[in-house]
Amino acid sequence: MKTEGKATVVITRRTTGNVEDVVIISIMDEASRANVEARLSLTEFARAVTGCYVDHAYAEWAATERLGTVREVKTIEVPWDYSASHQEPLAAKKAALAPYETDGWRGRIEALDNSHNTVHNKAKCRVGFTRWVKKEAP
Repeated sequence: MKTEGKATVVITRRTTGNVEDVVIISIMDEASRANVEARLSLTEFARAVTGCYVDHAYAEWAATERLGTVREVKTIEVPWDYSASHQEPLAAKKAALAPYETDGWRGRIEALDNSHNTVHNKAKCRVGFTRWVKKEAP
């Protein structure tokens, strides 16, 4: 599978007193925020930018399952009594979100414990929901 899109490339140099200096090359897919980091010694990096380097480098891949996707977000007013929420077990919080967690949507359970998310004069709480969907071709 081939996935194309805009990416951000960042090259940084990490220097610490007791560890060998390294150059970190990060490439992040702008739509999905999936990224890869390659770490090279200063010598390896110098060889790479002068066209003299073909070898293995340490690489760390993150969120690759999101490649080719974009994040969608929405806010839903979920029935929830904040005044009693601190006494509610985790299972009750999950049950409150469950009817809205369909088609890949996942609610932020922490929102139920935040007084800033309450809807005044109603026993409801604003909860952010997120899902990752396939990016449509341009």
